[in-house]
Amino acid sequence: MATTYVDFTTSLGDIVIQLFDDDAPLTVRNFLGYAQNVAAGAGYTGSFFHRLVPGFILQGGGYDYTGGTASAIMAGPPVTNEFSTKHPNVQGTVAMAKLGGDPNSATDQFFFNLGDNRANLDAQNGGFTVFGQVTDASWPVVQAIAALQTVNAGGAFANLPVQGNVANGQVAAGNLVTITGTAVSATPPAPANAFLFTDTATGTSGMTRGDAYAGPVAGLERQYIWPGPHGISGPARTAPPWLRRSATCSCTAARATTRWPSAAAPTCSTAAPGPTS
Repeated sequence: MATTYVDFTTSLGDIVIQLFDDDAPLTVRNFLGYAQNVAAGAGYTGSFFHRLVPGFILQGGGYDYTGGTASAIMAGPPVTNEFSTKHPNVQGTVAMAKLGGDPNSATDQFFFNLGDNRANLDAQNGGFTVFGQVTDASWPVVQAIAALQTVNAGGAFANLPVQGNVANGQVAAGNLVTITGTAVSATPPAPANAFLFTDTATGTSGMTRGDAYAGPVAGLERQYIWPGPHGISGPARTAPPWLRRSATCSCTAARATTRWPSAAAPTCSTAAPGPTS
């Protein structure tokens, strides 16, 4: 069974999507056409997430921002709907947006399901075609975007997610969550936001979502957890801006915590770890 992975580098970290090549071949081919098109205004590179409804969906793929203006990217022909109950619209999946009342109208816009939406999205407009899912390691990046504030910038941007301060009500490029790069591969990439710190006691690195941290939202406390007294140093590779720092710490406790974004080294703690995301 063929499996393709798309790695979106965003201003808040990497989002890796595992595509369902065999189950939604037309939709996957359509999506890859935009993902691999690096021409300005023609593909996903340079586009931004323009719609966030917390607990429901995070939508992108439709607009880029150039010269202080948001413009629709060049959409190709619509793709035939391939909805199947094999892949319902549940949390963590990726589906195509489309026009109301036209099941076969999907072009460039896609969305992440932030919750279990099958009772709604599986039952209307022919069902919304789920064609992939976000990997566990990069799901916290989607959650971080989903935790941002939204502003009403009018029209398609009535629920626009923004980061930082919106000065005088004017959204700037730096406020947008932008896809700055796209990579396609046949094997799952290790995203730059995978929190690749090194355990100085064992020399191992690449802590995963389940045992590396708790707290999925940038700006909140992140916990790096080991089963016993170990040290931590890092980052081990390029990290997104909200994680990047040069400071290191050596902890003799079972856990190192810090509050991001921060240039300070993590503090050591023996308190019981919080719930993992």
